[in-house]
Amino acid sequence: RVALITVSAEAVAARITGTKRPLLTGGVASWIEILDARREIYERLAKHTWDTSSRPLDGIAKEIADWTRGSRA
Repeated sequence: RVALITVSAEAVAARITGTKRPLLTGGVASWIEILDARREIYERLAKHTWDTSSRPLDGIAKEIADWTRGSRA
């Protein structure tokens, strides 16, 4: 199973500020560029999508864990 975990540009900005990730040295602009280049394959492979922009991550993690165990179709 492939899960697609998404986040808005606004939400990701706070998460990557001050990061030492070499691919994100340009901040949100770099993130958007990478996402745009990969989006089609991510969406094609994903069986389910979760957006993490505004929901508590622990709840999303539980949903994904349940889904991988087959509790959620």
